[in-house]
Amino acid sequence: GAMVVAFIGFAIWNLGAFQRATEYVSETLHSGFNFVRLWTRLQDLFIGLERAFFFIDLEPEVTDPDSPVAFPTRIDSVTFEDIDFSYANDQAVLQGVGLSARAGTTTAIVGATGSGKSTLMSLLLRLYDPDCGRVLVNDTDLKVLRVGDIRDNMAIALQRNVLFNASVAENIGYAGDYDRERIEAAARIACADGFINALPKGYGTELGERGNKLSSGQRQRLSIARAVVRDTPVLILDEPTAALDAETEHQVLENIADWGADRVVFVITHRLSTIRSADQIVFLEDGRIVERGTHDDLMSQPQSRYRRFVAAETSKAHV
Repeated sequence: GAMVVAFIGFAIWNLGAFQRATEYVSETLHSGFNFVRLWTRLQDLFIGLERAFFFIDLEPEVTDPDSPVAFPTRIDSVTFEDIDFSYANDQAVLQGVGLSARAGTTTAIVGATGSGKSTLMSLLLRLYDPDCGRVLVNDTDLKVLRVGDIRDNMAIALQRNVLFNASVAENIGYAGDYDRERIEAAARIACADGFINALPKGYGTELGERGNKLSSGQRQRLSIARAVVRDTPVLILDEPTAALDAETEHQVLENIADWGADRVVFVITHRLSTIRSADQIVFLEDGRIVERGTHDDLMSQPQSRYRRFVAAETSKAHV
C-alpha cells in the first residue's frame, strides 16, 4: 500500500511539475513573441520618423524673394521666355521654349508622353524654377512674386481626381470659404449640376471614400468645378475631358470659353475635339516647341508633325 501511495504521489508531483514547466515555457515564448512584435513596431516607427524628419529638414528649392513685388491686379498675358529646364543635369526636359498666351484665349499644349507638357505648367505654378529663361505674368518675372500669390491666382484641374468623404458642396469648395451660389455656378459651368441635383440630397449628398459613389466622368466634372470656383485669372486643365462623352465635353469647353473670356486658359490634352476649339495650339516634341498655330493652319501643312499626330489619334479612335 505504501508503495502504491508513493507511486501515485510521485506521478502527481511529476505531472504537476510537467504542467508548470509547460506553462513557464509557454509564458516565456509568449513574452518573446511580444518583445519581437514590439521591436518590429519600434523599427517601423523609427523608419517612419526618419523619413518624416528627412522631408521636414529639406530646404525648398523655390523660395520667396526678400522683397516681393505685388501680384498684378489684372493679367493680360503669360509668357515663357526662352525656357531651359532639366530635373537632372544630364537630361534636358525643356529647351528654348518660347510661348505667349493672351487673356481671353485658350492655348492647347499638345505632344507625345514625356515631351514636357506638364513640366511647362509646373514652371507656371512655380513648383520649379527654370534653369534658363523667365516665366512672366504681364512683364513681371515670377521669381519676384510671392509663391503664395502665384498659386492663389492660378487654378488647376487634373485628370486624376481626388475627392473626399464629404458632401458634394464641400468637395467643390474645399479650397476656400465659398457661398452656395458660387459653388452652384461653378458646377453649372462644369456641367455637373444635372447629376448633382439628381442625387438623394443634391449638393448635400455625401460622396463616400474617394467619391466612390460617382462615375469617372462625374468625378472629372467635379474636379473642373473645383478649379472654376476659385475664379482665378489663370486656369490650367490637364486632360480635363478624358472621361467625358463627346456631347458633355463640347458643352463643358463651350462654358469654359465663355467663363474665360478675360482669363488665360491652358489645356493639356490628346482629345482632338478639345484641341480644335483652342485659339492656339503648341506642339511639343522632345522639350522643344516645333509647331504652333490654329488647327486649320497646322492641318494645311502636308508635312506638319501636328497633322501626323492628328492622323495617329484618329486611327486610334477607330481601332
